[in-house]
Amino acid sequence: MISVLSMNIINELQEIIAEQYRHQLTNALALQRDTIELSQYSDELSSSANEQAASLEQTAAAIEELTSNVASNASKANSMLQVAKEAKEASEYGNQIAQQSFIAMSEIQAATEAINQAVDIINNIAFQTNILSLNAAVEAATAGEAGRGFAVVAQEVRNLANRSADAARQIQNVAQTAREKSLGGVGTAEKMMESFATIAEKIALTDELVRDVSGASHEQMSGINQINDAIHQLDQITQQNAKTATNVASLSGFVQELSDTMYNEISAKEFIGKDQILASAR
Repeated sequence: MISVLSMNIINELQEIIAEQYRHQLTNALALQRDTIELSQYSDELSSSANEQAASLEQTAAAIEELTSNVASNASKANSMLQVAKEAKEASEYGNQIAQQSFIAMSEIQAATEAINQAVDIINNIAFQTNILSLNAAVEAATAGEAGRGFAVVAQEVRNLANRSADAARQIQNVAQTAREKSLGGVGTAEKMMESFATIAEKIALTDELVRDVSGASHEQMSGINQINDAIHQLDQITQQNAKTATNVASLSGFVQELSDTMYNEISAKEFIGKDQILASAR
């Protein structure tokens, strides 16, 4: 017969085994819960990685379009710089032409003044010649028959003096017209010089603004390149997260199988406290 001592030992051994089973069941249940949470986290990580990848793809497309626009603006700014340079050179050349026109008109004006002075001298000579011819005609008339030939000469001289005076008046009229035209040309040349100076100032301002735009475009390109680098790094991180999520999902599946095996094995056994542990786990 089994002694009381033996019974006590058997009871203690059964309690120890039951306690071990209770721990194993508790651990199996806890492992199942943790595995479920791990699976949820891996799904969330995978979903987040996919959403992040989609957002990065949209951002990369937007940055690519922005890069194209900024590059186009930079190219146009460079073209505008070239146009502004050519316009500046053209305005400077036009200003030189206007200055040359001003000098030429001034010289024409001086020449017409000289012509007028020469015509005044011719008029004076004609006037004096006319007076002398009149005096000669009077003297010839006084001389009678002897002075008739001299009177004819005096009349011809008078006619020449009158024609010289007429020619001098015509020259003076032409010179006066040339003088008036040259004065108008001087005024026009001055206005052209002022206009070209204003154009040069506007072109210089435009050139400065275009240079600012060009500099801003280059700064934007630099910033966009930095953004592209950041997106590339984020893409690498996202790919790593997706890889990690896949590994976690695989690991959680393995742990899930292991926990299910442990649970099935321990839950198939009968021991004291089993029902209470299962009830508390629900």
